[in-house]
Amino acid sequence: TWTYSQAVNAVSHANDGLYVYTLTVTDEAGRISTATRTVRIDTTPPTVSISAPVSGEALGVADYTLRGFANDLGAGFDGSSLRYVLNGVEKIPTLVGDGWTAAETLGSEGAFTLAAKGADKLGNSFETPEITFYYDMAKPGLTETLVGVDGRLTNAGFSLGGEAHDSNALKDVTVSVTKDEAPVHTWAAIALSGHDQSWSLPVSLADLSGDGTYVFTITARDIANRSSDPVQRTVKVDTTKPV
Repeated sequence: TWTYSQAVNAVSHANDGLYVYTLTVTDEAGRISTATRTVRIDTTPPTVSISAPVSGEALGVADYTLRGFANDLGAGFDGSSLRYVLNGVEKIPTLVGDGWTAAETLGSEGAFTLAAKGADKLGNSFETPEITFYYDMAKPGLTETLVGVDGRLTNAGFSLGGEAHDSNALKDVTVSVTKDEAPVHTWAAIALSGHDQSWSLPVSLADLSGDGTYVFTITARDIANRSSDPVQRTVKVDTTKPV
């Protein structure tokens, strides 16, 4: 009886590969007998990926085909193990060659999570990190009503404010200001949530750079990072006494 032990490192996968063993036996008369055996060592998980949608993507249609890839260069990919997980629900995609697809109807707008997983023919498994994408039909709407389209002449601080709306969910409003087309100040984003919300921003003369005409640019974003059409307001600051 004889044995031979082959080292296998399942952490570094350094021993993975196709091995051909040649066995030779010689008797006392010098007669030789040989046999060969082929063994594949595979401790490496397969490759499973998601190619569409990408993380953070905003989809404008409800009917969408999820896509990805699955393959294994060792023992081969076990197609029966392939799954995708949409919002926590495990489903079976269609695998053709190395590519997988799954047609989905997303239903209501909002955030969706997606992952994919599978194993090779030796049971080595892999699961992708979960990504988040959005079904978002429209960019948000934004109004500004405190200064208004006619603008304002002032010698003191004032406020900008209005309403924001999104059919999905709001994220924030950003405001920046220029003077003579040169940037002056950008405020920290004003956090929003839900479908409809009021927003306001107090503006101090300390935020500005003296007398002059200022143009404020205001933009709303939804949770899919879609931006509204920018709204601009003009404010003239005059703190100088007449001569």
